Amino acid sequence: MVPFEMPRYTSFKKLASGRTAFYWNCPTAYRKAGCPFLSAPLGTNLSPAELSEAARIWNERLDDWREGRFRLEDDVSSRHGTVDWLVDAYLKHDSFLERVSEFSRPDYKRVLDRVCDIEITGAQGQTARVGGLKVLQIGVSTAEKIYH
Repeated sequence: MVPFEMPRYTSFKKLASGRTAFYWNCPTAYRKAGCPFLSAPLGTNLSPAELSEAARIWNERLDDWREGRFRLEDDVSSRHGTVDWLVDAYLKHDSFLERVSEFSRPDYKRVLDRVCDIEITGAQGQTARVGGLKVLQIGVSTAEKIYH
């Protein structure tokens, strides 16, 4: 592993599978002061750039809270690792830009937006927007619900 500087308030843990999981943890002093954020998983086997981006979101939220700019109605879950995040990353990736013609790109975006906006119902009756789900939450049964 090549050493690199970790973003503020991040840590890592070696998993039994050999992969490395990264986490963002709110400092204890801020927790005691009433910060609404505790900790968040950032992902596994992230590149330094991906880790910095995932941690940046949480560090900005903490900074906003410290400066009194945070509102409770703000989204408090990390977007990193969601279907929305994956679609955005794909639409900016070279594989999309090189293989999909300029003429077809709006159609791709429209279809992917429609898929992300689908509301599905879970086993306990809760509803969720597909784009807001973490990619790891999408299983075969969820994919079938999206398809139907």
